[in-house]
Amino acid sequence: MRAQEYLESGIAAHRQARHSEAEAHYRRAVDINPTQPEALNNLGVLLDDTGRSDEAEDCYQQAILLRPDYLDALKNLAASLSDSQQWDKAEQTLKKALAVDPANVAIHLHLARVLGCMGRIADAEACLRHALILQPDNVQTCLELGRTLEAACKPAEAETQYRKSISVAPHQAETHVALAKLLVERKSLQDAESEYRHALRLQPDDAETLSSLGMLLQGTERVTEAEACFRAALRSRAEHIPALGNLADLLNNDARYAEAEACYRRILEIDPRCIEALNNLGRLLEDAHRFDEAETYYRQVLTIEPERVPTVLNLSLLLLKRGRLKEAWPLYESRYADSPYWGDESAMHAKPPFPFKEWQGEPLAGRSLLVRSEQGFGDSLHFARYLPQLKRLGVAKLTLVCPAALVSLLETVEGVDVCISETDVNNVPAHDFWCFTMSLPLRFGTTLDTIPASVPYLRAPAERQSRWAGRFSEDSLKIGLVWAGDPRPSLASAHLTDRRRSLNAQAYLPLLRIPGITFVSLQLGNSTRPQIKDLPPELRPLDVMDEVNDFADTAALIEQLDLVITVDTSVAHLAGALARPVWILSRFDGCWRWLLDRDDAPWYPSARLFRQTRPGDWTGVIDRVTQALSTLTAKKN
Repeated sequence: MRAQEYLESGIAAHRQARHSEAEAHYRRAVDINPTQPEALNNLGVLLDDTGRSDEAEDCYQQAILLRPDYLDALKNLAASLSDSQQWDKAEQTLKKALAVDPANVAIHLHLARVLGCMGRIADAEACLRHALILQPDNVQTCLELGRTLEAACKPAEAETQYRKSISVAPHQAETHVALAKLLVERKSLQDAESEYRHALRLQPDDAETLSSLGMLLQGTERVTEAEACFRAALRSRAEHIPALGNLADLLNNDARYAEAEACYRRILEIDPRCIEALNNLGRLLEDAHRFDEAETYYRQVLTIEPERVPTVLNLSLLLLKRGRLKEAWPLYESRYADSPYWGDESAMHAKPPFPFKEWQGEPLAGRSLLVRSEQGFGDSLHFARYLPQLKRLGVAKLTLVCPAALVSLLETVEGVDVCISETDVNNVPAHDFWCFTMSLPLRFGTTLDTIPASVPYLRAPAERQSRWAGRFSEDSLKIGLVWAGDPRPSLASAHLTDRRRSLNAQAYLPLLRIPGITFVSLQLGNSTRPQIKDLPPELRPLDVMDEVNDFADTAALIEQLDLVITVDTSVAHLAGALARPVWILSRFDGCWRWLLDRDDAPWYPSARLFRQTRPGDWTGVIDRVTQALSTLTAKKN
């Protein structure tokens, strides 16, 4: 047989996936005629198909040496180099191909993808725009240009290209999905949902699109619809890891721990080293009170990826909850470590750009120190207890930066020389050092036995005390109520925590029916305070919050009360810091500072905890609070 006949026999066998036979024919053709580039090119394709890319590249190179303008070999070599991420070589090869065929749009598209992978976004954009000049209505070019413009942070131009692609080829689901994802980023959620649903009409069983739509629905709290999407994705592709992960997260958020655990473990069967699944399974086990297992998974994640900072933070919070404070505080500093894993919340984990040194425990005698409060109002109130200790270290000037609503209250704390609203933080004068309030337990070596729990460490300013004095009758118990926290839809984790810790005002009806008590609402919030109106008029607590301007007013108001009953919000910390009796209603996956399996709080001697015994079960909590309050009322009478 001649070389050409072996080549043709090889092509026939290759088409029928008879790879060994095809390879033998191609090699025989090359042996007979070493100068035949077609046989070398086809042998290269077969070697690529069977996972031998290094050998394939050699074949393509030999074919190109024999015929430098051999376009198929140039394109195949570029594809092989791209697959092995040899971007520089792929770029050079594609440019040689364009020298042979400058009007070939497919080669321009390939070159643009390679340039994008190299981070040369502007060059990729220029390449695609040139391709559009060659074929103005090329659908794939419009799509790729849209993606490149997204990468270049040009969302409006990207949207234009996606819509142009759709106008030319409205039945291409891929473009509808790309547009939907862009619209999600641009917060046009209704339009994004429409595009996802259009794509699903074209490809009803596409698992990726179903999972993406589910994420959108979950983000808008349409949880039942989101779950249906994730389950539909898994019916289409049972091992689709994104859908499994999204479904597991949804079930975990809903405290359906057994179902969520099964999903995470299924992911780990598919990919035993899936870091997201290992980390999230650790969080689930912590929420489900399986603390030893949770710690094991967190540490396993950090064995695989020691630089995964959010997992370090998760581990620190678990250790704090278990009372292992000395071990936890150094790890808790990870909350401000640089990490790509913070995702959309990265801004929350950035240190302020003060032009002076962060305090790491250096001597403070005669020095000036700026202390920056952090996180929520409750955290600022909780850790204000450390400010007097700083002054005792000899600080000459102690400045506190905190939220404006706390300034009037915290400026009265012992040792604070200056209290500045965080709105003025850019005008802070120079200091020798600065530090975060929640880093102070580390600097002071706080353990369970050394928690600075001397209360009160907060007091309402005298003029506020005078304003609120005698406001309520002395003939009955005066009890303040808070039933909900502050919803934060823009922060997914904080919003979930708020949903778990909050009740509706009507949950307090069993308390409100106890006679002989003057109930006073301490509730704020545009969506939660109006719930008072849903209560029977004769049972509504007094609502004086229109007269409250800041936390100094709330402190003076609480000082007039006999007891505060609250979910886990800043009011719990305020009452505890004022040394007023406070009953705290804690969710099942409660905050670390309340520790475990106890009804007292080492941080606040006047606090009593009423914990959920099952996730989401407030009924049992309210029953116990009602019984305790009835007993208290009987003693008072």
